[in-house]
Amino acid sequence: MNQPLKPSWIAIFTKDFILAISLFVISFILFSIIADQIVVNKKDLFDSAVFEQVNRLHSPTNNAIALFITSLGTGIFLIPVYLLMLFYLFRTKRRNTAALVASIAAVSLVLSTLLKNVFQRARPPFKHLDYVAGFSFPSGHSMVGFTFCGIVIYLLWTLPFSKIIRVLFSVLVAVMAVLIGLSRIYLNVHFASDVVGSLLVNVMWLSLCFVCIRIYDHRKLRAAAL
Repeated sequence: MNQPLKPSWIAIFTKDFILAISLFVISFILFSIIADQIVVNKKDLFDSAVFEQVNRLHSPTNNAIALFITSLGTGIFLIPVYLLMLFYLFRTKRRNTAALVASIAAVSLVLSTLLKNVFQRARPPFKHLDYVAGFSFPSGHSMVGFTFCGIVIYLLWTLPFSKIIRVLFSVLVAVMAVLIGLSRIYLNVHFASDVVGSLLVNVMWLSLCFVCIRIYDHRKLRAAAL
């Protein structure tokens, strides 16, 4: 009886695997530049220019819209949705995926808190239009929102929907993530570099998770072929 061929480690270097590694490296470099030049050395021309444009848009109606959008990145919205997501995954016997989702979300929150305490950047010196506490960089609010949207997009592509539906909903979820980040700037509770920094950290974290999952799956295939 023929034994299955043992998969080569070279086979793991697919296009998406290389893309994930590339995204991690690029995001790390960009995050390092922002942290050094803008946060540590306080070269805030970028942040000042963004605030100058955004603050012109302030109005009671826009404030209400921004507060609603920003609520999509709070525990009031995310915790029930995560619980429903985990319930669905357990019901469909995808316990490993449920554990992965919970771990990614939890580590994202912890990572944001740790980085805030490392950099200890003060909030923007403007009237805040939303209640905030703690340090500013990177934006924890944006980061948990980005993480959630990344998880949703990943799960969408594991469900038996048509490609058009997957692409459409992925774009809508991505737009939601961007709007959550922009709402934090509009509400004067974060600098633009805080939001960009949180996006870069999130890309690094999700890329690292993807790479680790691929390596784990490849090791299982190699073990099964023994």
